[in-house]
Amino acid sequence: MIVDLSHLHEIAFALLWALGRASAIAVISFLVAWIICRAIPKLPPAIKCWIWRLAFVRVLISLFPAAVVALPLLRSEPTPRIQMVADTFINDGSASSAKPAPTPPFIKSTVDGEVKVSRLPFVAFSVWLGGVVSGCVLLAIRWSRTSRLRQRCLVVTDASALKVFHRIVQDVGVRRPPPLHQSDEVDSPLLLGVIRPRIVIPRSMLTADAASLWMMLAHELTHFRRHDTRWAMLPMLTRLLFWFHPLVVLAERELDAWREIACDDAAIAAGDASIPDYARMLINVAAASSRRIPLMAIGVIRSRSTLRRRLLAMQTFNSWSGRRRTIIAAAIAALGVCGVIPWTLAARSTSAVAGQAGSTTQADSGPLSKANSEPADEGIKASFPGYVLTDDVTMRAAADGTIAKVDCKLGDRVARGQQLIGFDSSSASAAVSRAQAALKKDQTKYDRWRHSPKGTVSEGEVSELQLNVESDRADLESSLRVLASEQTIAPLRGVIATLKVHEGEFVTKGEPLVTVVSVTDLKATADIPADMYPKIRIGKRVTFETSIYPQEFSGKIDFISPMVETRSNTIRVRASIDDPDERLHPGLQGILTIRVE
Repeated sequence: MIVDLSHLHEIAFALLWALGRASAIAVISFLVAWIICRAIPKLPPAIKCWIWRLAFVRVLISLFPAAVVALPLLRSEPTPRIQMVADTFINDGSASSAKPAPTPPFIKSTVDGEVKVSRLPFVAFSVWLGGVVSGCVLLAIRWSRTSRLRQRCLVVTDASALKVFHRIVQDVGVRRPPPLHQSDEVDSPLLLGVIRPRIVIPRSMLTADAASLWMMLAHELTHFRRHDTRWAMLPMLTRLLFWFHPLVVLAERELDAWREIACDDAAIAAGDASIPDYARMLINVAAASSRRIPLMAIGVIRSRSTLRRRLLAMQTFNSWSGRRRTIIAAAIAALGVCGVIPWTLAARSTSAVAGQAGSTTQADSGPLSKANSEPADEGIKASFPGYVLTDDVTMRAAADGTIAKVDCKLGDRVARGQQLIGFDSSSASAAVSRAQAALKKDQTKYDRWRHSPKGTVSEGEVSELQLNVESDRADLESSLRVLASEQTIAPLRGVIATLKVHEGEFVTKGEPLVTVVSVTDLKATADIPADMYPKIRIGKRVTFETSIYPQEFSGKIDFISPMVETRSNTIRVRASIDDPDERLHPGLQGILTIRVE
């Protein structure tokens, strides 16, 4: 049986050409994503994560050159009435034949009438296919290990841990939470699975304090809410097909880093955890992590190499308004559609142009459209005097101490998590060092005694040393809390309204230090007559206007007091006001207008 190898070479050459074209597009896509993320450092981490995902989608789509979308925007040109005459070769003055087709690049010149086909495309294709098969085998091995791990996981039955988990589910906003399991085969919390994911936590971490357990579980629930294990298949498939491309590995690291940073941002914003406490939790989990994360799993610590980057990124977390996030997300989505979908300009057909002209003529000669009809009755406007209010927080000294550094002044704009005031922490740092040394000494001695042969050390001595280790760990945590209290961190994004201390001053516990007033989450409040209670509801649109600005500020009612003021027979109404330019200020008086039903 004779096999025509030229057809195999044609297939190999076509696939190699598609891979080469997609590799060049990968360089451009990843470079554009990297430039956008570096050029706009204040862009939310979730948006940056989506930018890298779009880059991976663009690379995979480029493997299918037939999936080009033609946009009929160009004017069609009339077909020239020229008779097409084929080139002919006259043989002996009578016979003619068509012009031969071009020779493929993998076919060499003939020698003595014999065609020689180059083996290079087929060899290159075989090497690529071997790499893909090897990657599939490795993925199958890791998948089997992950399946065995899922089968050996046990459901968490600890009441305190389940109580913390259910509270986190409400804070994060997950309707159908994943099951919570425990295992001794993992050393850090992770989200495991694609179709039916579950949260797996080490058995030893179930006894952690409630705050640390809350932060770990909040991070994993954020991964579950964002479907990160399913999106992780996108870079995995790209790495499998482009195993030879170095930029694919680097791009996957960037995507993993921004995905973890986005979850850190969302987990901190979902609860009352401070950035120093969250960073301390990441450091503790990283110190206890030594095993490789299973396939189709995402953990609190993906890799230690990105830990420093995540800690530095926490210093730039900012609370953007929902309107600004929506605008940026819409812009990124529009750019993503234009950049991800391969499209080309094409000429419009003659029938389409004629149909469009006919419909335009008919529309011009017809009656007025419905858009020019009378608007529907939207209710009656009622206006009431009101004023602007916002959140303000006064931070007080957690303990007696001396002010070492003041990093703010009156009128400064500060970000959430920014350090404002630092105390003299020399004694607290020394206490932490002593506690760490004691814990390391007792832990080393306990590990040596615990693995010693039987009869060498009594069980009572080992138990006593274990109690000493636990006591040293508690002392270290207490010293770390004292050290953390030596810094005053801004709890929200706003402006410094009052500053009552200066460097070198000694303050006592509970003494007010600084007040931060929010300028982003503004509210407008007004007292309206009680008989209008049935005519308003939560979510109703309102407008707020002042005498110093000509424009109206729109908003929605987010609170209606259930109590009636007996003296004035009024109820208190509060509305969230959209002010992206931060022109309104707390205490500013104006008119709140409500369209009543």
